[in-house]
Amino acid sequence: MTNRRMGPPALIYLPHIESTNDFLSSLLAKSEPKPGTAITAEFQASGKGRFGKKWHSEPGMNLLLSVLLTPDFLKAREVFYLNMLLSVTVCRVLEKRLPAFSEQISVKWPNDILVDRKKICGLLIQNGFAGDKIQTTIAGLGLNVNQTQFEPFPGGLQPVSMSIIAGKNFDTRDLLFEVIHTLFQNLNEARKNRAVFRTRYLSLLRGGQSGLRFQSRAESKLKMSGKVVDIQDDGRALIDDGQFKKWISIDDWKMLVS
Repeated sequence: MTNRRMGPPALIYLPHIESTNDFLSSLLAKSEPKPGTAITAEFQASGKGRFGKKWHSEPGMNLLLSVLLTPDFLKAREVFYLNMLLSVTVCRVLEKRLPAFSEQISVKWPNDILVDRKKICGLLIQNGFAGDKIQTTIAGLGLNVNQTQFEPFPGGLQPVSMSIIAGKNFDTRDLLFEVIHTLFQNLNEARKNRAVFRTRYLSLLRGGQSGLRFQSRAESKLKMSGKVVDIQDDGRALIDDGQFKKWISIDDWKMLVS
């Protein structure tokens, strides 16, 4: 028996769009799309990341994707668990497609995927709530696939693509179905065993690095370094600097990459 790859119940392809996340959010407001509905585009004019950062992508070169999820097993205060789940999903796909570089794949807290400390993917998750439960989630990502020329990224991160790393082009449609298939698999597994994805996220976050550095968002001169020894489902990270342990939040601190 063949292992048939799962596809989305509905896949909407658009040649040009402002934002795949915004399109799916608008669709959700006007209708009742099935869980798993996916939006993909050749080009998005207003791609964005967390804290309003812009995402620039050449037309037809990369994977721009938003998927509707219904993680009804999570409470509203557990929103960051989905970041961990999506991060692990993308990293698993990259490890399969770039096996020679699997040890260089890591996560920059909270929502960037890196290869050799260069940004290859950004994530943006938007949630809708019903009481204390997460009712709907729009899981968005922009994965650099075949683009080889980039504008400077914010935050000093250097961009990279799968094509630059591997020296060849990839089929973006094939990658789309692989990402969705892996995401569905992981979501189903998370309903039974949530701890496995937190553990994997932590291992990717460390990325073999020692002395991770963090900078205050309010005061750029205020910095700290240490290891991330735990992550809460609300996104707070526990930093151990060798002497003390301190919980920091995504809204107050950002991870630096050097």
